[in-house]
Amino acid sequence: RVADQGAALDALRAKRAAEAHERKARERELREAEERRAKIAELQKYRAMQQLAKEYAVQEIRREEEEEYNRNYAVRKAQLAKAEEAERRLHNQKIRHRDSLKQSINQRDAQRKESQKTFVTSGHEYVKKSAAELRNLNQVKARKIEELRG
Repeated sequence: RVADQGAALDALRAKRAAEAHERKARERELREAEERRAKIAELQKYRAMQQLAKEYAVQEIRREEEEEYNRNYAVRKAQLAKAEEAERRLHNQKIRHRDSLKQSINQRDAQRKESQKTFVTSGHEYVKKSAAELRNLNQVKARKIEELRG
């Protein structure tokens, strides 16, 4: 009986030891599962942080590129405006030069016509003067001939 009791106690101790061992194994498994969940949660947290950092970096790059584009656009627009203004000034200068040449040509043409008119007028006056002198000479001649005849 004592042996049976000892064997029963041994069996009970073995059972309790096995239960304790199983409990420790379950606790270890739970602890390891919790550690895995914590590591997974931490990895997800870092992935989310990396994703946010990446999105921020992309937004920052996009913003910088947009600013650079706007600066380049403004510079290009200013250059175009400056070139258009220079082209307009050159065009106006050409128009003024053309008008000046036309005016100069018209003035020279008017002077030439006036000079020609003066020349023709002086020719007419010379012819009239010559005719008047010739008439006067013919009258003097006719009078002298009359005096000589008479």
